[in-house]
Amino acid sequence: RDRRPDVVSVALDPEGSGPDTHYKVLQAVAAACAVVYASDAGDASDASDARRENGHPPQMKRGPPRVWGYRNVWYKFAPSEASLVFPVSLGDLAVLRDCFDVAFATQREASFPAPDYDGPFSHWAQMIQADQGRMLRVLLGAAYFRNHTDPRVRAARGFVFVKEMTLDDLAGYARALSSATE
Repeated sequence: RDRRPDVVSVALDPEGSGPDTHYKVLQAVAAACAVVYASDAGDASDASDARRENGHPPQMKRGPPRVWGYRNVWYKFAPSEASLVFPVSLGDLAVLRDCFDVAFATQREASFPAPDYDGPFSHWAQMIQADQGRMLRVLLGAAYFRNHTDPRVRAARGFVFVKEMTLDDLAGYARALSSATE
């Protein structure tokens, strides 16, 4: 309860479209957020007093975090479903590959079939991000990217699509998904 993130990220893969763990984690994150943030009323001053007594600086009371829902390789957002897009550079793509190889060494190769790819997940994710960049270039036009004021957008080799939600949105999404699958 001491941790108050600004952003909580969670996979929004519908049940049956990806690993069962994504569905279970979504339900667990939604339930944990409901418990932690429902108890926030009146807790801020108590927490600050306790931190001050223990020699720690008091923390500012933060509001609830934003939720960034992402889709994984099994089920992708259409551009119209994303409320945030993040540019991905060539360097980002290399970091993604290296990070995945280190953090998920046992999952370098797909362990269950995918309809359109059989190989390292990191490469598949890179292909999806590049494809999302191509979609945006078609929708917005090449000049939008060529003339953009942000050099990261001009240099982007792909984009990550994210849906920003409130905690209430997350709770509603989790309930609806649970009702549809149980």
